[in-house]
Amino acid sequence: DRARIDLEHAFYGRAGVVVAHSRAMRDELAADYGVGPTVRVLHPPVDAGRFSPVDEAARCALRARFGVPDDRLVLLLASTGHRRKGLPLLQRVLAATELPVVLAVAGRPVEGRPDGKVIALGHLDAMEDAYRAADATVLVSTYEPFGLVAVESVLCGTPVVLSPEVGAAEVLAPEARIDLPARDEASLAAALATLVERWRAGTLRLAEPAALLRYDPSVDAHVGALLDLAGTARNRADDA
Repeated sequence: DRARIDLEHAFYGRAGVVVAHSRAMRDELAADYGVGPTVRVLHPPVDAGRFSPVDEAARCALRARFGVPDDRLVLLLASTGHRRKGLPLLQRVLAATELPVVLAVAGRPVEGRPDGKVIALGHLDAMEDAYRAADATVLVSTYEPFGLVAVESVLCGTPVVLSPEVGAAEVLAPEARIDLPARDEASLAAALATLVERWRAGTLRLAEPAALLRYDPSVDAHVGALLDLAGTARNRADDA
């Protein structure tokens, strides 16, 4: 770890421009590596053609394929590191609630015996279908400098529940997300109650998801911005 940190200090120190995918990441780089003046925030691209909504009939077919119930609000957790992504917290809250909520976990297998409130989807090649089938995506990580899952989910028309540690909140309109005031059981239980209320009222799905992003997620826009930054770095090097 020490060798890696030394290398990172050297690389950041020599860079003309350092790209951070969120303001949280920018602030972390400035605090830990002292490279504040050279950091530029450039949010990551997402393929909006792949991550897009489908109609209700297609959603019902996907839910049937995944084996998720129609009479339960389905939360989706995309995770390859369950502890960091907040699975233990989610399991505690689900065990204590009487709300009609189940958790679908895409990624690593879930340890322990099935209890009816957790559905293991396994590793998926088409995550966009899981976002489409779910009623909400939950991202309650202990550490998440950005969290591309949040943007992918919203583009599929599925709102997200975010812990304060998720940097992607800065690019999502308030209508697309539920922000937890704290990463604890009480906050998450209150968020579930809000989700169920909106789900029962039929107002949970996001009608125009692309309009709820505060940046252009296209690859073309991202590459164009990178080229502009590369030109800036080159000009600085020439001036030096």
